[in-house]
Amino acid sequence: MIVQGHDAVASQVQGKHASRPHAAGGHDRQPEEPSMQARHPILAGALLALCASAGHAANWDVAVGNPNGFSFVPQVLNIAAGDTVTFTNGGGFHNVVSDPGAVTTFRCADGCDGAGGNGDPSGALWSAVVTFPDPGTIGYFCEVHGGPGQGMFGTINVTIPVGLQSFDIE
Repeated sequence: MIVQGHDAVASQVQGKHASRPHAAGGHDRQPEEPSMQARHPILAGALLALCASAGHAANWDVAVGNPNGFSFVPQVLNIAAGDTVTFTNGGGFHNVVSDPGAVTTFRCADGCDGAGGNGDPSGALWSAVVTFPDPGTIGYFCEVHGGPGQGMFGTINVTIPVGLQSFDIE
């Protein structure tokens, strides 16, 4: 029977739990490498928060017409992809229509065309909700009082939410 010494056994054992001889005859356990979880708990928490917040879309309000006259307020709106905008007519004969070729298209007043509503200009008090799923710049206007980029018009800039962008962690 051949008995190997501590040095031979230690050199044959691989992995994070290998032990090596101690000068006093005992064994020192080599320290284990910390896991990814232990090394980056703050990073893991931040990523979890980003992913969770990405699932919550915001709703934004745009006032149409009176008491603001022939305008949309705000005229320029910056939102994240997936957010919704509620257009609300405060008085006057108006509708809201996306510019031709926009990444998100709509024609709304008393609801929206194609979604069970009527996008014809209306003097009634109305509101319509539009979802903006894709990034891009969407111009819109009132068919009665404006046109693309003129008169009664507005712009919505839709960006990619931070939680949906890709990035590398080193």
